[in-house]
Amino acid sequence: MEKPKLAIKQVIFVVLIFVGLYVYGPKQSSMFSVSGKTMGTYYVVKSDSEKVEDLSNAIDQLLIEFNQIFSTYIKDSEISHWNSETTTSPKTVSKKLYLLAEKAQRYCELSEGRYDVTIQGLVNAWGFGPQKIVSAPDADTIEVLLQSVGCNKFELLKGYQLRKKHPKVQLDFSSIAKGLAVDEIYQFLETKGFVNFLVEIGGEVKVSGQPSKSRKYYNLGINRPDENSSTTDIAEILLIENGKALATSGNYRNMLEDGSLKWAHILNPITGKPQKSDVLSASIISSSCAEADAIATMAMSLGSSKAVKTLDKMNLEYLLISREPISGKPKILRSKNLKWLKYDS
Repeated sequence: MEKPKLAIKQVIFVVLIFVGLYVYGPKQSSMFSVSGKTMGTYYVVKSDSEKVEDLSNAIDQLLIEFNQIFSTYIKDSEISHWNSETTTSPKTVSKKLYLLAEKAQRYCELSEGRYDVTIQGLVNAWGFGPQKIVSAPDADTIEVLLQSVGCNKFELLKGYQLRKKHPKVQLDFSSIAKGLAVDEIYQFLETKGFVNFLVEIGGEVKVSGQPSKSRKYYNLGINRPDENSSTTDIAEILLIENGKALATSGNYRNMLEDGSLKWAHILNPITGKPQKSDVLSASIISSSCAEADAIATMAMSLGSSKAVKTLDKMNLEYLLISREPISGKPKILRSKNLKWLKYDS
């Protein structure tokens, strides 16, 4: 979502885990690309066909229209209008908004309420939304906000209608929207006949075909989960094949500071406070980038033990980097079906 500049005292690190595409992906000489800014970050589309450069304006327009539906930073966006309403009467919304709300409810159920898109009020209160804050919210404020939080506080009705069960429910799709935008651009390129290409928005990626005739997999590097690490400090390289998407979520680069205060961006919708988790970063591979995006956030909220059980049950490829409770050292947890290369920095 497009984001305004923050106050000097409020420093939010980039909301992504950088993947080293320019280091580990296909050689620049064999790929053509277009790029730009969107959702407070960047997008890159690479293809072995130079015709991709002709689609720059069309891709920009797709992203503008996408933001006009989902951005909470745009006052007249569709989601901003829905959030500002205090009626509990059904409201007809666009098909895209309805279907994303449907997906979000499913992931909320899978996570036993730990993944929840009704936390916009809490997001604003903790300073991770468009509103500026001067201090962390107090217990009374959090208690009031929690009354309108919960995936059971809104319902989906026939005819693409959404109804608030609580008048102050507000939706925030930032944990899934980038992934959905990647999927949409990917589908757009398919309709235009492109075969070998890669779409990335702020570290969320989906690939098609092969990076070259001699290579089946796209090699994407996962950043080492350390607040002081550089964007090229790689922990491991994942092998991503045709039709697969990769999304990564992490707390360590996404902190907000205000004087002596410092807190992480992943909020617990049950307590209303920043989530304490032993998972430093979660990388998920799926056929849908929207799903990978949402589940990466869900894994962060669940903690490593519950996350592993849930992800194994879903048969997803994943890489979790957690922290050992005693030594504090990073520990890597991989799914059995994960394809990866050991990386020695």
